[in-house]
Amino acid sequence: MLSVFKKNNRTPHTEQELIELSKTDKRYFAPIYERYHEQIFRFVYKRMSSMDEANDITSQVFLKTLLNLPKYKHTGAPFVSWVYRIALNEVNQYYRDKKKKRTININDFDIKHIIKDAEMTHDYQLQDKMIETLNELDEIKVLLLEMRYFEKRSFKEIASILNITESNAKVKVYRLLEELKKKLSTSQNV
Repeated sequence: MLSVFKKNNRTPHTEQELIELSKTDKRYFAPIYERYHEQIFRFVYKRMSSMDEANDITSQVFLKTLLNLPKYKHTGAPFVSWVYRIALNEVNQYYRDKKKKRTININDFDIKHIIKDAEMTHDYQLQDKMIETLNELDEIKVLLLEMRYFEKRSFKEIASILNITESNAKVKVYRLLEELKKKLSTSQNV
């Protein structure tokens, strides 16, 4: 790989230089791919029901990243946020094309954490109702919960991936918690 960089007597020192060089010479893309492949694969795999599907979609993500690289403009957000948005679009497109219900990989601890942040008292009946309620939410709300509670992402990371402000990410998550609390308390009173 070093020979590629030496060809032009130019060794990129920053990620931004690698990105700019990759726009005209695709061989410079390899270090970018190597740097982000594993984390993008994990992001995709958490949203899929099989490893094969996740591998296929991750391949599509990096193909689209490479093909769309000339359109990429550095806006101050990390480059990987742009790649995450491509990954998210590919996952959503996969489910639209297949007309399949989206998969969410969760565990009891994650559900308990949502219940705690919604300031509700945990019990197993409430936990079951929470899972039912999660199945009724639209894509963006599920995505917010996934990133915050199942993937343990900071509000800053969520904001960067969704291309919104950090305070907007916080507001959306806390409004969603209030919505869940309202839905769950209504279902408990029935």
